[in-house]
Amino acid sequence: MAMASGFSSFAKDGNVASFASLAGRNDPSIFDKKEDADADQAETAGSKTEVEGGGKSGVGDQSEEEPDVKPTLTLVGTGNLQTFEEDEDNIFSGKAKLYELGEDNRWIDRGAGLVRINVERTSPYASRIIMRANLTYRLMMNSRLFDEIKAGVDNKFLRFGIIDPETKKITSYLFRFATPEKALEAREAITTALDAKRNKE
Repeated sequence: MAMASGFSSFAKDGNVASFASLAGRNDPSIFDKKEDADADQAETAGSKTEVEGGGKSGVGDQSEEEPDVKPTLTLVGTGNLQTFEEDEDNIFSGKAKLYELGEDNRWIDRGAGLVRINVERTSPYASRIIMRANLTYRLMMNSRLFDEIKAGVDNKFLRFGIIDPETKKITSYLFRFATPEKALEAREAITTALDAKRNKE
């Protein structure tokens, strides 16, 4: 099966079939799920037991008072959460599922989350792709964009390569967005971010 031209520079032996099988998967989409409007609330009723005749119960009679137990968990207030994106302009944001191309040319599911493309407001005007997991906000991706990056779009999929900071090798990744339009919007944002850096240098 021939792939779209946007992916021709990435294809390896045996990789086309792997991508085709991924694109044809009919697993449930994260975009089809509905979040509950409100969580269920449980009510706890306390009860008191009185002993007739005064004094304490003869069963398990204890003279010590209950210890003053202090909570070991401190709840954090709803203050501002620092993301280290405060000095950057966001030019794209969208929910997606992340896949990484493994050594056996198979796509590995890395989970779902929010993809953001940011550009620094001051020199050197660098740009980066950031992805955080749903609910936990765990950092799934934080990579600088570079001029040699090649992003290709096929339907809802955006494929690109970034340099692994540990191995110094280019690793291929794939975003699956909710719509083809969102994938095209992400690719356009990558182009815009790199052009902005060149124009300000």
